[in-house]
Amino acid sequence: MDLKLMKAPDLASQLSKADWLISFPGSLEQKRLAMGCGDCHSLERVAKSKYDAAAFLDVIKRMRTYTNGSGPSRPIKRVEVNDGVGSGPREPERPEAAQELAQYLSTLNLSSVSHWKYPLWTLPRPRGEATRVVYTEYDLPRPETQPHDAVPDSDGMVWYSDFSSLYLGMLNPRTGEVKEWRIPEVKPGVTPAGSLSLSFDKEGNVWVGSLFQGAIYRFDKKTETFNSWSAPREYNNSQVRTSMVAPQNSHVDGKVWFSNNLANKRIHRLDLATGQIETFDPYGESRREHSVYCIASDPMNNLIFCDYVGSGIGEINAKTGKISRYPTPSPGAWPRRGSLDSQGRFWFGESAVNRIGMFDTKTKEFLEWRMVNPWTDPYDAMLDRNGDVWTGGMVTDRVIRLTPSTEIQFTTALGKRVEYLLPRPTQIRRVFVDSSATPVAFWAGSNLGASIVKLEPLE
Repeated sequence: MDLKLMKAPDLASQLSKADWLISFPGSLEQKRLAMGCGDCHSLERVAKSKYDAAAFLDVIKRMRTYTNGSGPSRPIKRVEVNDGVGSGPREPERPEAAQELAQYLSTLNLSSVSHWKYPLWTLPRPRGEATRVVYTEYDLPRPETQPHDAVPDSDGMVWYSDFSSLYLGMLNPRTGEVKEWRIPEVKPGVTPAGSLSLSFDKEGNVWVGSLFQGAIYRFDKKTETFNSWSAPREYNNSQVRTSMVAPQNSHVDGKVWFSNNLANKRIHRLDLATGQIETFDPYGESRREHSVYCIASDPMNNLIFCDYVGSGIGEINAKTGKISRYPTPSPGAWPRRGSLDSQGRFWFGESAVNRIGMFDTKTKEFLEWRMVNPWTDPYDAMLDRNGDVWTGGMVTDRVIRLTPSTEIQFTTALGKRVEYLLPRPTQIRRVFVDSSATPVAFWAGSNLGASIVKLEPLE
């Protein structure tokens, strides 16, 4: 077939957030702050705007009054006052940082020019193995839905949490049918945002961590009913975020771990038999420089957690309560989400340094693998049955499959990488790989696209 190709007349509409960040002039620090604008919407909106620096400053102040679960179709105003502690390293905490960001953004947009003065660049398009793949995308019934975690259960049903609204959803991939349940409020009058992490216990019950509700929820699939447990009163304040819950090994000792981040930065443990809740303080007086994000439990129900702001991995011994912390090899790595494999290795995304990390809970040693393309922003990581590690992020609209090697070159490990370009803009947070499927199936929520995405590699 003889095809004659021409340049795309509107390349800007095809750019991912990563493409915009590559195209933008400026320092790495400036681009990282601009990257935070993409948590709730595209960077094309920034580039095509016509705000000057003064107007942008007002926009930034207004945007900071919205929750992270906001989107263009449903901005969610915070009821609670943001006390300035920030929810992550991208928050401009210095008084002058917002002004600096406003000034920088005004140099990128169309406030003083009719067309951008910088060239537009894209990441390399897929070829070879990266093109031999099947994508299936399931649209969800509510267009404002923000599927944060999307995880299949043992029956093949895919359950998802909604970052923007108090709903729990279930997708039947065989029929495309979607069913949703309203999560009951236990703290009326707070910011009306949704839930974050989603996991199953051994009995197949669904657990979700809420945000502003200050509670964790268990959903019984048989009776279709919820139970909830709230954070202790002294930590159930305006800064409560009970976002993460780890029930996977609660059958070992009858206890469920959950986190309470933002200003509280505590870890709680629920005794299912008594309803009593213990509280662990992993950071003490230094907590402002740290955070608690992802949590996971091992087969003995010991806890592993990510220190997102402080860039480390922590452990809590279930029997003794001893807390241990280990800094990541790369400073400022921002470890976000991760998962344990059967060998006791914790695989996680290092979003700020563009790497996948692995922490061996037996030897307490780390390995890191650098991503090929800039701004990959690995959010989460999971190992499949073939020994490949999968990751994705909020910036590139790409899924990466890494075949890791332990050979070291220039401080990072080597390995083969395949990058799959997704059909539509897809802001990936949690990733899950179903190793029971043939071939293995990658699942993720399209966080700003109101859909669930399935990827099946053909080789």
